[in-house]
Amino acid sequence: MTNYQKDESIKVSVYCMAYNHAPYIKSALDGFVNQKTSFKYEVFVHDDASTDGTAEIIKEYANKYPDIIKPVLETENQYSKGVIVLNQILFPMMSGKYIGICEGDDYWCDDRKLQLEYDFLEKHLDYSACTHNSLIHDCKTGKERPMFGLKDKEILFDEVAKGGLSCYHISSVLYRREYAIRPKCFYEPEVGDFPQSLYLTSSGRVHYYGRVMSVYRHGTKGSWSSRIFGNPQKFEELMKHEVLMLQNIDEYLDHKKHEVIEQAIVGCYYRADIANRRYKAVLKDEKYRKFIKDMDLRRKVGLYLNAYCPLIMDVYHRIIRK
Repeated sequence: MTNYQKDESIKVSVYCMAYNHAPYIKSALDGFVNQKTSFKYEVFVHDDASTDGTAEIIKEYANKYPDIIKPVLETENQYSKGVIVLNQILFPMMSGKYIGICEGDDYWCDDRKLQLEYDFLEKHLDYSACTHNSLIHDCKTGKERPMFGLKDKEILFDEVAKGGLSCYHISSVLYRREYAIRPKCFYEPEVGDFPQSLYLTSSGRVHYYGRVMSVYRHGTKGSWSSRIFGNPQKFEELMKHEVLMLQNIDEYLDHKKHEVIEQAIVGCYYRADIANRRYKAVLKDEKYRKFIKDMDLRRKVGLYLNAYCPLIMDVYHRIIRK
C-alpha cells in the first residue's frame, strides 16, 4: 500500500471508499477531477480488495490525474478485519484543512461543490461543517428526487437526533480537519452516517445548502441500505445499536441534551416496531403517546391506516412504486 507525503499547499482532502463499485466508480472519479477550485485538493480512493475490476479503473484515473487522485489499493479486505479505514489508514496521509467524503457508488454532480463549501467555512469560523442537498437515484426504478429541502438553513443537533437521520447525505459534507476522528461513543457498527451528523452538530454549527450538488444511488448491489432496510430483523438490530450509541452520547454530553436524546431513543424503538409492522401495538404502547402526538398529520394518518385499513395502504404503496 502506498504512503503519501503531506503537502501543506493542499486545502481540502477527500476520501472515497470503494468496494466492487466497477459499474459506478467512473461517475465518482469524474465528479472529483472536474471540480473547479481556486485551491489545491486531493482525493484518496480506497479500494478494499475489490474483485470486479474497480481497482483497475481507479489506477487509470490516478495515472491521468496524478495531482488529484491518490489510490490506496488493498490486497486484503480491511472492513472484514474490523479496521476503521479513515482513522487507521487514510487520515494520517491527509494534508487538507478540510475533509470531504463521497462513496464509490455515489457522485458529485456540481463542479463548484468544493469551492462553495470551502468559501463558506473560510468565512464562518464557528461552523464545524458545511453540507448540501443531494439527489436520490433509485437504481431499481430510475426515478430521481431531491433528498431534502430546497432552502438553505442551519442543521441543529435536536433536529438530527429526533429525526434519527443525518439531515444530509454523506456525499455532501465538508468538515474541518479537527472533527475527522470522533470520540468512541460516536462510532457504532452498522449505524451509518447518523453518528457523524450527531458529532458535527454537537461540536459546532452546520450549514446546509438547498442546492443539489451530489447524487446518492439508492439500492446498489451489496450496499448498506439494501442489506439493512430490506430486512426488518436486521433493521431492528440496527435500532438496538443506535439506542446504545445514543445512551453513550448522552453520557458524553453530560446529559445536557438528555430530553432530546430520550425522545430520539423512543424514535428508534418506534422505527423498529414499524419496520416489523407492529402498528396496533405501537398505538397501544404508552411510551409512544407523546411521539405520535407530535407527528405531522400525514404520518399519523398513515399509522392509523396501516393499523386498521392495511389493504388501503397496500394499494397506495403499489401505486407510488409504479
